[in-house]
Amino acid sequence: MNDAAGALPVALQSLSEDARVTVRRGGIPKRDGKCVLYWMQRSQRGRDNHAVDIAVHAANALGLPLVVYFAAIANFPSANLRHYAFLNQGLPDIEEDLAARNINFIMRHYPRESHEQMIADVNPAMLIGDENPMRGPESWRQKLAAHVTIPFWTVDADVVVPSKLIEKAQYGAYTIRPRLYRMLPDYLHPYENPKAQHAWKRPAKFVADDVRADITEGWAELDRSVAPVAAEDACVV
Repeated sequence: MNDAAGALPVALQSLSEDARVTVRRGGIPKRDGKCVLYWMQRSQRGRDNHAVDIAVHAANALGLPLVVYFAAIANFPSANLRHYAFLNQGLPDIEEDLAARNINFIMRHYPRESHEQMIADVNPAMLIGDENPMRGPESWRQKLAAHVTIPFWTVDADVVVPSKLIEKAQYGAYTIRPRLYRMLPDYLHPYENPKAQHAWKRPAKFVADDVRADITEGWAELDRSVAPVAAEDACVV
């Protein structure tokens, strides 16, 4: 922890108490940090994303720019070329939506996707990510929290009612439905989609990959047996 150097700013304290937020590593933001860094993984969208909104509010409160980072790993469990092609097609939309909010989107793909290197390159004051309860992705978050020296929060961005408020395992829709309905009025409201107040200047010789290029180029071990769906074969429902 690094909170011995001072108190958490009031605006950040309020954000940290949001039911969507899990503080995985506490403390005050790094004093000489140059930005707030949001690691986008599960919640792949530049709008209507609670994690982006929290990150924007944190960056604005600190008077810093926001950088959004996406790491395209080559070995996601059971993924094949069709999965990655679909993901690749969405990256330009994310970049454009974030740019409209004065936010830089940085993508690095294998073998340049190291979180630790990204943190070293942009020198963030704090790190924000999204929640992913699956065992593998959750282990990534735990490992990262154990190694970083800056505050690390994750945000439950893909549900209306924050998952942590459902305290017990639910055995059927009939058990969870009344709980959800009671809490819906507190969480069912329009997204803010706030803009970052400060622009980020990319450091000299900074490395980033083109979101419009094939992110799988050179991935020798990728399962390419399942081809992407051609546009003319897509079914519109």
